[in-house]
Amino acid sequence: HVSFAACGPRANEIVGDHGLDYSLGERSPLARIYDLDGAVLLLGVGHEGNTSIHLAEYRAEYPGKQDTKNGAPVLVGGTRVWVPIVDVAIDSSDFERIGTAYAKVPGRVHCRSVGAGVGLWMKQRPLVDFAAQWIPMNRCLPPVDDGIRVRALGAQDREEWGRLRAALWPCHRRDELEREMEEMPTRPDREGVFVAEFGQSALCGMVEASLRPRAEGCSTSPVGYIEGWYVDPAWRRRGVGRRLVEAAEAWARARGCTEMASDTTSDYPASAAAHRAVGYAATSTCLQFRKGLRP
Repeated sequence: HVSFAACGPRANEIVGDHGLDYSLGERSPLARIYDLDGAVLLLGVGHEGNTSIHLAEYRAEYPGKQDTKNGAPVLVGGTRVWVPIVDVAIDSSDFERIGTAYAKVPGRVHCRSVGAGVGLWMKQRPLVDFAAQWIPMNRCLPPVDDGIRVRALGAQDREEWGRLRAALWPCHRRDELEREMEEMPTRPDREGVFVAEFGQSALCGMVEASLRPRAEGCSTSPVGYIEGWYVDPAWRRRGVGRRLVEAAEAWARARGCTEMASDTTSDYPASAAAHRAVGYAATSTCLQFRKGLRP
């Protein structure tokens, strides 16, 4: 568990209702500072010690997010008892990257000398909002079998991404695939691409997701949609495809979606089983037919 101290006329408002569960989330002093549009002052430390970013971590949906169970001794009616606590498994290893990315816009973070050290001052609310958007797009899943990790698409991935797309859609014209590759990164709020990486920038899988206003079998809007999902044959049945789908689902969830949809055709005979293996259910068994007519 974590503890906060406060001094001033609004101290009780900030720390008076600090919950034991999810101690850096919505019932934490961090959330009350957010509500009051407060500020952060870091003295002698960088963003790796910026506790307010944990609030964004709680609010964001990202690949691999999970709860953890712990406990602490608490005085209840004058008796010391052990109380179980549920919390998010937090990770501050990318906080410095978040702070660096946030500070790229002039005026967001003010840096001044304080004694023999350096102080960083910033408004908390825009920092938390920025981090809550940054985390789903940049936080990687833990490595899966053979050291493979799933992450958001980067500029350095273009050649390998193009190879994977051509393998998934071999009948599509190359110029059409490349045009889509040019357009997708310009719409990060509507389209997301995640890749599975092994070695030095070598990719073995990818998933492309989008937001659609509706999808068959879904009752909410918008709906997260798997537009393309591919794993190289040599890397299948190792959990790579599942992790890619989890990344796409986290991306959609962070944009307010409560349902995810997909589709396939008879051109991909293994696709239906792969969808079922990661929890998707068929919504239609409709078959379409054609017949050529003699003159």
